[in-house]
Amino acid sequence: MTRLRFLLPVLCGCAMLTACNAGLSQQAAVEGTLTMEALSVLVQSTLAASVVQPTLPPPPVAPTATPQPELPAESPTPTATPAPAIPQATISQNTNCRSGPGTVYDLVYSALAGGSFTIIAGSTVPEYVVIEIPNKPGQTCWLWTRYASISGDVNSLAKQPVPPTPTPSVGFSLEYSRINSCVGWGIEFKVANTSGLTLKSYKVRVEDTDTGHTINQSADHFDKHQGCTIDTAISELDPGDSGFAYAYDFPYDPSGHALKGKVTACTELGLGGQCSSRSVDFEP
Repeated sequence: MTRLRFLLPVLCGCAMLTACNAGLSQQAAVEGTLTMEALSVLVQSTLAASVVQPTLPPPPVAPTATPQPELPAESPTPTATPAPAIPQATISQNTNCRSGPGTVYDLVYSALAGGSFTIIAGSTVPEYVVIEIPNKPGQTCWLWTRYASISGDVNSLAKQPVPPTPTPSVGFSLEYSRINSCVGWGIEFKVANTSGLTLKSYKVRVEDTDTGHTINQSADHFDKHQGCTIDTAISELDPGDSGFAYAYDFPYDPSGHALKGKVTACTELGLGGQCSSRSVDFEP
């Protein structure tokens, strides 16, 4: 009985301990379960945070259309422009071509009738153009257009400046004219003043090369004779004028003989001033 009394509290204690242990085990289990769930949630949260979400590339941008250059408008096919005709001068009479526009300039070229010449420049002086001398490239002269027919547009050419006027000098042309019979026989020459100076006197020398006979004569005028009389009185020769010079007193008729003539013309009376001479061979 005593032992029973002793055991009973023990057993009650054990039972209580067991019940307590059972309660503790159940609580532990519950806590364990809660802990596992919390751990699971924590793990899942951690894993979710640690997973790197892939970065998707931005959507492609649609290419912008490159503007096309505008094509140039078609140009009309150019039409070839014909080259302008080179102006020409065709002369109807023999014409002197000089170093400038006027008789005070030196004679450079004698243009024959029917010739056609290339005009390379115009002139501010009326009735003159500048032409190229045929067969002499680069050499020019001033042509008087009084007897010229002009083709082409001369106005399209540059105008050549007038050269300085040369220092005047005596100049004239000389040609045998005829035998003039008066007292004995005389030789007549035609004298044309081609200079810018006035001629007032002359001297003539004629030699007959067949006989050696020579005659000389001088005068202060350029009259035209008819026999022994004056047909036309010409006191002096201005620029461009013509007159006559004579050599008289041939004691015989020199017709058919070879003669040499020389005329000296001067700007003052009595063979004074500036003088110049011209010669000509002829057979009357």
